[in-house]
Amino acid sequence: KYKTIDEIMTYLNGRPEYIVPKDYRERFLKAEQAFLHQWVYDPLSKKNIHLHPLPPDITSHSLSNVIGPTIVPELAVSIAEGRVNPLTHSPYEEDLPKQQELKNN
Repeated sequence: KYKTIDEIMTYLNGRPEYIVPKDYRERFLKAEQAFLHQWVYDPLSKKNIHLHPLPPDITSHSLSNVIGPTIVPELAVSIAEGRVNPLTHSPYEEDLPKQQELKNN
C-alpha cells in the first residue's frame, strides 16, 4: 500500500494513535543505507566491497558508524579465510589459550 518512506511518514503522522519520533525518518534512511551498503567479502578481488555500489552522495566514511570502518585487504582476506578473529583482529592461535581457559572454568 505504501511504497516510500515519505508515504509511510504521511500516514503515521496523520494518525493520532501513532507517536512517531521526530528523527524516525532519518534513522530509517540510515538503517536502509546500512542494509543496502553493508560490507561483504569479494573472493575475486580479495577485499571487502559494498553489497551494492554507493550512490554519489554517500561515502563509506559517512556509514562507518553503522557498517564499520574500511579494513585493509590483507586483513579482509585473513578474516574471510578464518585465520584472524574479526573482532580482535588477532590470529586465532593467540586466542586458543583464552578459549581453553574458558572451557576449563
